[in-house]
Amino acid sequence: MSQQFLNKPNSKKLIKLLTKTIKEVVVKKEIHPTTRKGNKELSLLVKQIAQGKIHDKEQAIAYGEKLGEVIVEFSQKNQKNI
Repeated sequence: MSQQFLNKPNSKKLIKLLTKTIKEVVVKKEIHPTTRKGNKELSLLVKQIAQGKIHDKEQAIAYGEKLGEVIVEFSQKNQKNI
């Protein structure tokens, strides 16, 4: 997959990578991101992020991990499961 990100990442591949990374972080913290509304909101957020200035795979993974942590923290503050 790293060859796909050598120049500028394709937006569809970037969206998939961000979504996968965010969900991995959320699941590791034992929060289950399976609601329809949650998935739809995550999808919209990831599409907006993908239009931003992410230039490589490592940057996309780091951004996804950080966003996943923020989502988990917010969910735990509100004592809700995503």
